[in-house]
Order: sequence, then C-alpha cells, then structure tokens
Amino acid sequence: MVGVITDHKLLPQFGMQPKIIPVKKNIYFFLRVFFTILRLYHLYKKCMEQNRFWDLLAKKKSGEATPEEQLELKQYFIQNAALVEVTNQIDALWNSSFQSGEEVSKQQTAHAWSSIQQKISTPIPLEPDTAIAGDNSRQSIKMFYRMVAAAAVFLAIISTGWFLIRSHQKDQQVKQNIVSTKNGSKSKIELPDGTQVWLNAGSKLIYDENYGKQYRKLQLVGEAYFDVVHNAEMPFIVKTGVMDIKVLGTAFNVRSYPDDVTSEATLIRGSIEVSFPGKQVNKLVLKPREKITILNKDSVLPNALASQPSVQSPGQVKSIPAITVSALTYNNADSSVIETSWMMHKMIFRRKDFGALAKDMERWFNVSIQFEDSTLLTKKFTGTFKNENIKEVLIALQLSYPFHFRFEKNGDNVYIYDK
Repeated sequence: MVGVITDHKLLPQFGMQPKIIPVKKNIYFFLRVFFTILRLYHLYKKCMEQNRFWDLLAKKKSGEATPEEQLELKQYFIQNAALVEVTNQIDALWNSSFQSGEEVSKQQTAHAWSSIQQKISTPIPLEPDTAIAGDNSRQSIKMFYRMVAAAAVFLAIISTGWFLIRSHQKDQQVKQNIVSTKNGSKSKIELPDGTQVWLNAGSKLIYDENYGKQYRKLQLVGEAYFDVVHNAEMPFIVKTGVMDIKVLGTAFNVRSYPDDVTSEATLIRGSIEVSFPGKQVNKLVLKPREKITILNKDSVLPNALASQPSVQSPGQVKSIPAITVSALTYNNADSSVIETSWMMHKMIFRRKDFGALAKDMERWFNVSIQFEDSTLLTKKFTGTFKNENIKEVLIALQLSYPFHFRFEKNGDNVYIYDK
C-alpha cells in the first residue's frame, strides 16, 4: 500500500511515528532571563529603600513592636505586595537554616524562634561606654534582615536563572520527524522542499524541523529512493551508518540496513558525492547508472558470500573489498533496474545467497525465517517475483535446490532445513 504525506503530516497506517519536541528561539530565552533578573533587582532595590519597614520588622521579630507599630507594619504589607514576597522569602530562608536534611515541624520552628527571641530579649551588662542594648539589638536584627533580604533576592535570581537555563536546554532540542515503515509495507512521502521519497519495508527516515529552512539533511536506516528537488544553495544530504551522500538535485536509491553485510547507493540520474565518516578514504563521485557498495563492517567473509565465485581450497576465505564502484544491473525480461525494482513491487535477485535473500523475504513478507541447516545459507538463487506469496516463492526456489521448509505460529515463522 502506498500513500502520500505532505508537510510533516504523517499517516499512521504506514507505521510512521512522529516524535515532536517543542522549540523556542534563543533571543526569547535571553530576553526572559534579562527581564526576570531586572525585575528581581528592582524588587530588591525597592525593598532596601524601606528603612522604616525594616525597623518595624526587626521590632516584631524581636518581640518589641507595640500594637501601633504592628498595625503600621501591616499597612506596609497592604500597600506594597513586594514587601510581602521578600518577607516570605526571608522567613523561608530563616526556617531552612534549622533543617538538617529532614522536614522540620512547625513546633520546632516556633521553638527556634522563641529561643532566638529570648536571647535577644535577655539584658546585656553594659560597660560605661557601651550603647543601649535595646537599640543595638534592634539595629542588629534590622541589619540581619536587610542582609537576609539581599541573600534571599540573590538566591531568587540564581534559582530563577538556573530554572530558565535548564528549561532552555530542554527547549533547544529540535523537533524530530520520524517516518517508518513496518516489514511487509512501503510508503511514499513528500518532504517540505518538494523532494519525493519512497520508503521500502523495515525502513526509517529522520529529519528535523529545520529541514528546507537552514539545510536539507536527513538520516536513513533501511532503503529509500529519492527524487530530489534541485537547490544549488542548499545541498541535500543523506546520512547512513557507513556513508554520507551529498547531492544538489538528482534521483538515486540508498540501501543501508544495519543487519545486512553491505550498504549501497545507486545513481539513476544527476551526480552524487559519497563520503565515509570515520574512514580515511577520499570522497567518490558517481556518474549516472553507477552504484557504490560498502561493507557495513570491515571484515573477511567466506568466499561463498562474495559477489563473484572463485575456486579455492577448503576453508580458504576471500576478502571482499571494503568499497567498490560498479555498473547497475538490469533485468533481461523488461530492462528494468534491479536495484530499484522494489518500487514496482518486484523482488528481483541474481545469484544471491540464501541467507541474504532470507532477510529480504522477512522484510517483504513480514515473517521470521530461521535456518536449521547452516549449509543452506550460502546457496545461491536467481529469481523474479511480484504477486506471489511466501509459500509460492519458497516452492519456486526449491526448483533450484531441493531444500525443505515448514510454517509455525500461524505462518509467521518459517523454518528451512536441508533434509
């Protein structure tokens, strides 16, 4: 089933799972931080100018405020809400100083206040040249509260800044659009710049919200055919696990399944530049009707897995080149390109190992295939199928080599064995 998706609208019937994270611009974040700090500083400055208020608050906390002074202090709170906010912050900071990792009860806090008030109210012996104790006590408490107020506002600025920075870090994550297809299905989408993408079974395409605005970059896991809209000022880049492909406007196919032995890029028209992150290999430029094949992992494989057979001694192995460039392969029956035949709902293969072919069949028919005889993995098959089901395909393959198979679990699991 093939569908069309336009402008980030992803159709769920194709197994597409969009992942969206909110995004905000840097300028808005810094404006928020600037005006928040400015507001807190203005609040602090305004509170520090209320000398009479601090005198009254110090008297109240030391237990020396008269009823008239308590009423006057109340009027300060009514007329200036900022003083209430700062006083609450001071009280919270004060109370927290009596905590030691655990929650402190109101009775404990009240007892602490009472103890402090008692110490403040205790007469202090005066030396001949010592100032009046009551005045000194009020002045000390007044100074203390002014210092605590400054610390509270400073703490509020730091806490607010930390919170905004943490929020900004989360907001900075760019929205990711993820389009995926399950085994047994295919899909077609249109990217924001008009580029057409056909996605094969068991594949995933990832691009963010800046695609087509700042750059045209996406990530592919699996297989896809791209018909790219030309834009000389904004190259189109496909990143896979083993290679990056850069184009301006062209048509090409990329196959890069992580569990396959190789990945490949096939050029239909235009030109593509292929680079290899993490490898000391020069960039390669493909011409039309060429393809590049690269090993997913640097390894030495048995000769039976090589693309061309050769006569070797038992147990001898042959190294497959890490990167090769070759011509496209065509189907003799209709001259179609085998590398892109999947777009026409055809499964065409030429001298393909049974192990690699089984992976293709798993994605094509959405089944699980297991070999009970490992010698079958290297048997080679050639075939062309379009509307056949998996049972019909396996029966046809038996004409090339007489293996056996059975289905289990409602036909979802296929077991292949020799005898």
